[in-house]
Amino acid sequence: MATSNGFNTFRIENLTDGVYAIAMTILILGIKVPVGLDSSNETKIFFARIFIPLLIYLLSFLILGTYWVGTHIQHHFTAKTDRILLWLNILLLMIISVIPFSASMLNNYTDDKVSIIFYSINLLSASLCHLLMLYYSRKKKFLKPHVTSVVFKSVRTRILLPPFFYLLAISVSFVVPKYAVLLFFIPLVFDLIPGQVDKEIEQ
Repeated sequence: MATSNGFNTFRIENLTDGVYAIAMTILILGIKVPVGLDSSNETKIFFARIFIPLLIYLLSFLILGTYWVGTHIQHHFTAKTDRILLWLNILLLMIISVIPFSASMLNNYTDDKVSIIFYSINLLSASLCHLLMLYYSRKKKFLKPHVTSVVFKSVRTRILLPPFFYLLAISVSFVVPKYAVLLFFIPLVFDLIPGQVDKEIEQ
């Protein structure tokens, strides 16, 4: 439904939730149960062929979760939208839909810098799209009146922090690729810490 000088966000929120739900579900399909297990090789096979895929699944699921939370908060702070913002959101969803593929690539080639770079670029693109949506909404005055400059800066900081570690992961991948994966976990810790954004939501 259109509002004055724009559309509401109801339809795009439904589409967004659906895409995130599908992407998060597809992640687990990339983990295959190994055949031919017996008591003598169970532990060895687990750490060689199951542990890493489960770790990548956990990482990617939590990352998708943080992007969903970020998108949800942006929609919560946005009073209305227009055609350009709708397409920016669709671009974000396209990037989000690639994460299961890049996670599968990382799972199969954990020690390869190419898979780490591809995964990093995928996440960097999502963060950039989030940032573009935020700035466009502010420029067009689509943000709700209670979204102060302090709240805006807090949201911006949360968007900009993870890309620093994604870029660092790319650098580390040229030296020790298998340890570069650990850098993807660090932003998740910061995302769990409540900030100004959460105080605004609770009011």
